[in-house]
Amino acid sequence: MGRTRAQLCAAAGSVLLALGAPALGGCTSAGPDPGLTTRVGTSLAGVEVLLETHCGVRYLVVDGNWFERAGGLLDDGQGNPPAGWGNPYHAGRVVLLDGIAQFSDDAGHHETFHRLGVAPTIRCA
Repeated sequence: MGRTRAQLCAAAGSVLLALGAPALGGCTSAGPDPGLTTRVGTSLAGVEVLLETHCGVRYLVVDGNWFERAGGLLDDGQGNPPAGWGNPYHAGRVVLLDGIAQFSDDAGHHETFHRLGVAPTIRCA
């Protein structure tokens, strides 16, 4: 994708503001509010997103829809994302099809997420 974290945060803030959501507050570790879209843009490769990874790779939110990683939490054993993943967010692309979100990025990560009926009550312990 070739964008810096600052560029992604700025783009995410613009999208959220356009959707009537509050600003990201400087895109600190607090990041987008839970349940708001993590969509940064749309390209031929899919929906560009910022995947929350602070407590590992588990949940993805696109346009207010929650998805959970197939296989559950992916972490380093200490509650952090594995080596090679950004923290607290990781930029990538998602292709949505029939309740499935296929995440990929320029680093070669490929993860499958299944749509949840409701937002999780506990995201990060």
